[in-house]
Amino acid sequence: VRRNVLYYDVICYEWQWNLDLFSSQIDDFVAADNEGLIVSKIRTISEDSQRALILMAYSQKMISAVTLHALMQANGHDRIDLQRVVNILLEAVAEGLLLPTEVGKEYAFAHDIIEHAARSLVPEGEERDVLLVEIATVLVEREAIDGDEWMLFAAARHFNSVPRKYIESLDDLASLNLRAAKSATAKASVPQAAELLRSGVSCLDNDSCWTSNYDLSFDLYNRLLSAEFALRNNDAARAAIDVVLSNATSLRDKSASHLIMMRLAVETSDRDYSKAVEIGLDLLTNEYGESNLQLHPSKFALIKEKTKLRIARKGRPLISLAGMPLMKDASRMKLFEEIQKSTFLCGASFEPLMRMLSLRCLRIAFTQGIYAELPIICLNYAVALQKKNQSNPSSSKVKRSYRYTRLAKLVQEKFPESAHYGAEACKFDFRAAGLTKNRMPFKDDIVQFHSIYRRALSNGVPDIGFAAAMTGVFCHFDAGLPLTSLFGAKLMAYERTAAEMNQRGFGIVLKASRQFHLNLIGKAEGNPTSFKGVALDENETLAKLEGNSRKMALRDISAFRLQLAYIFDDEQVMIEMIERLKEYPHDDLNWPRGFHRLTFLGLSCLDIGFRKKKIEYLRLAKTIMQRYDKLNKGGSVNTLPISACFDAIKSRKRAMFDQAMEACAIAGMKNMEAIMCEQCGVMLMERKDQVAAAEEYLVRSYFLYNEWGARRKVEELVMKYNFLDENTALKRPGTSSVCSSSMAGWDGRVAGASAYGY
Repeated sequence: VRRNVLYYDVICYEWQWNLDLFSSQIDDFVAADNEGLIVSKIRTISEDSQRALILMAYSQKMISAVTLHALMQANGHDRIDLQRVVNILLEAVAEGLLLPTEVGKEYAFAHDIIEHAARSLVPEGEERDVLLVEIATVLVEREAIDGDEWMLFAAARHFNSVPRKYIESLDDLASLNLRAAKSATAKASVPQAAELLRSGVSCLDNDSCWTSNYDLSFDLYNRLLSAEFALRNNDAARAAIDVVLSNATSLRDKSASHLIMMRLAVETSDRDYSKAVEIGLDLLTNEYGESNLQLHPSKFALIKEKTKLRIARKGRPLISLAGMPLMKDASRMKLFEEIQKSTFLCGASFEPLMRMLSLRCLRIAFTQGIYAELPIICLNYAVALQKKNQSNPSSSKVKRSYRYTRLAKLVQEKFPESAHYGAEACKFDFRAAGLTKNRMPFKDDIVQFHSIYRRALSNGVPDIGFAAAMTGVFCHFDAGLPLTSLFGAKLMAYERTAAEMNQRGFGIVLKASRQFHLNLIGKAEGNPTSFKGVALDENETLAKLEGNSRKMALRDISAFRLQLAYIFDDEQVMIEMIERLKEYPHDDLNWPRGFHRLTFLGLSCLDIGFRKKKIEYLRLAKTIMQRYDKLNKGGSVNTLPISACFDAIKSRKRAMFDQAMEACAIAGMKNMEAIMCEQCGVMLMERKDQVAAAEEYLVRSYFLYNEWGARRKVEELVMKYNFLDENTALKRPGTSSVCSSSMAGWDGRVAGASAYGY
């Protein structure tokens, strides 16, 4: 009333809101007025109770009576015993200021406004600073007893917020920030960890810290450079690297800086991995003493290295490495692993160097012992062998890749301290999952990839984490799992975390995934085959990119739009997306992503090729079909139903469509089963004597799309076919039950999935 937000209307004889204030100021007025009222209410209770609320407001939203008792004693209320503190809390509950938890051992403010009001009772300046130091000191002591991590974070926050004159020991504060940063990293909160590490570094004396307290200084800076790089704060990461390289006393301590140097070179050169390879080889040669490593080794150099490995093996089989002793100093092997990975990402021109590095690493293991990076190096080499022979999964090189995979798993068991939680374990699990990609259904890998994502963020390898998250998303789409709101929430969480950590490349793919999801479930306005929505605006996104970054983003966005165009039968968009994608290589390091692109590229090329008599498209489709046939022979379980779909589209025969539907149903690919049902129905609808059968297939597709979650497609079917009505309970033909995705209850089933290996 005092602020003219509420007034009494003498004409209507009732209270009215001042609507002129609603547009912009009403929330501020109400909040400010409420806080003022609450401050007045708090001032009416006893001084002890007021102090208890103030201490709670500056500690934690939920606090126990024991912790509050310790805070009050440190704040000059040592005459108050524990029972009196409990009574104060109960009185505050009775006044409506606090709420007890279900357990009854902790108490929390009834509303954020009450907490803010309690904070405002202590004016800014010296009084508040002294209070924060007292609270932080008690919280550090209590954390050592209770082990509650929130006390660690709250204490660090309070100490960091006050002037340095109130801090007794800056080294102790630096150590506190380091402990809190380690806890934040373990919780995958990299931005919080980086902020704590910056505060810790600011406590150090730049002139003497590296001589007076080397371990603390190194640990802070070493973790800071990794955190800054993870957040893509490249200048800050480079500055931290310079400090470490200038002061570190051993190559072991410099190794993390060397790795980040290589990764920074990639980030600042439009993801040109050859820059990282050049830097890495230079470091190996000049810093670590490795010799005879050239950017493009000759055939003679490879033969020489292979001969040296044969001599080092002394007739022992490759698998005998699992029984070798551990290497004493393996600091340079992390650099070997990073260079090997970068050569692999450079492409075919660096394949000789990839082989050279792999052979050298194996020779080092035979002569000096095994090391934690060896499993990853073996897996990287196995992936390279598979990639080069992806179209021929039964070749000798692919079989050799399985031997390297087995060796990697055996060696990994020799390092139990990192076998489940460390950064190397995350890399190992991700690479190993990629090697078994064709032999496991996509739906069986999703939980594993999400687990790798969480562990990788906690262990400071966000590139592996977001690669795992992205792979899990593609597995969900490829498996045809339901497009639920829970899945949409997971996409938003991934997207938000990627934005917080400045993972732009992965962020774009995740945004495209969410826009694809929104278009299918009917939550996006406009044309469902376009990407101009709340998650992603294609034109706006691509305009900000250039070089390789734009090329990769265009590939992933186009693959999503091509699938939408095929589902919604948008011929123009299909042709546009085919033209975009036809020049991209068919090999993809991420198989679920490659499967997503190639499957609908093949289907679209068959569709448009037959419609428009485009021989080029039919040739491209044939290439993809042949590729899938070879994968089928190699034991792939995911490409079998897709091959059946290709054959159905190519033959345009009802029996072949029935086989494709059955294959998709057995594989659980509800999306592909729905598409095949619709395609068969559309084909039969063109034949006047098959209209009844056509309607049956279209009804089936209606329910399958609905079960999948593609509500936008369901709406389109209802608008297109008048025998479909969302308000009518459609029944399965010949039964009284509502139809489902199971083929068992449908008349006209053709048992033909066995032809595709089922």
